[in-house]
Parts: sequence; C-alpha cells; structure tokens
Amino acid sequence: MRFINILVRLLLRSPFHGVLSGNTVVIGFTGLRSGKRYAVPVSYIQDGTTIRCFTAGRWWRNLRGGVPVSLRLRGEDVTGRAEVVTDDKAVVAQGLTELLRRVPRDARFYKVELDANGTPSAEAVQCIAQRNVMIVTILSDRH
Repeated sequence: MRFINILVRLLLRSPFHGVLSGNTVVIGFTGLRSGKRYAVPVSYIQDGTTIRCFTAGRWWRNLRGGVPVSLRLRGEDVTGRAEVVTDDKAVVAQGLTELLRRVPRDARFYKVELDANGTPSAEAVQCIAQRNVMIVTILSDRH
C-alpha cells in the first residue's frame, strides 16, 4: 500500500492530476508525538468548503481536537481545519453512503455491492461505519 500511496501522491502533484483529483485528495498533517509531516491520499467528497473523507487506519488520531491540515485538492494546495467523527456511527454511515454514491469505484475497496441505482445496502454501510471514522475538513481557502 505504501508504494501505491507514493504513486498517487506523485500523480496528484503532476500535470496529470485530473485523472484522480476529482475524488482523491492528499491530506497533510503533523504527527502529534513524532512531529513528522505526513501526507495521506484518500477518497473524498466535497460540499462547498467542506471536505469529508474516511479511514479505518490509525493516522486519524493525529487529527483529534481540530488541527490545521493541508490538502492537495484538484491540483492546488489549500489549507483547512480537520475534525474527526468517531462516536456517531450513524453520521459516519450517512457520509460513507454518500461517498459510495459519488465515488462508486470505492465500493470494491469497502467490499460493498451497489444496487442498480448506485446505492450500497444500509446494513453493509452500518458494518463498515463501525470500523471507520469520518474526517471533516473545513477549508480556509475558498473553493
């Protein structure tokens, strides 16, 4: 996975970013303990100045408490403040449903089938939401 993440980060910084940048963003942040800078590519959905992404990884713990982040968004570097939704699994499930509707290729990643209308089953999404968190970033820059 590390190799794929490197390739995705390189592609999103290249003139060919349009291949992925409509639904993949690189979120950058500083590790709380290490002070190391991280850049993680994730699928996202955007509504106005709000970006939502999801992860089952542990890196989200660096974003607790609303921290500043940088994003490589559609070929531009922007900034924002990230909050993590961990406990309200209904909200996480609602967000995941919307992600899978807008980014259907991610259904394979989550091992979920979409119906003829492109909607995942509510039961499958509820199960996925138990293992994932939602990261909500409010952009500082207008986009």
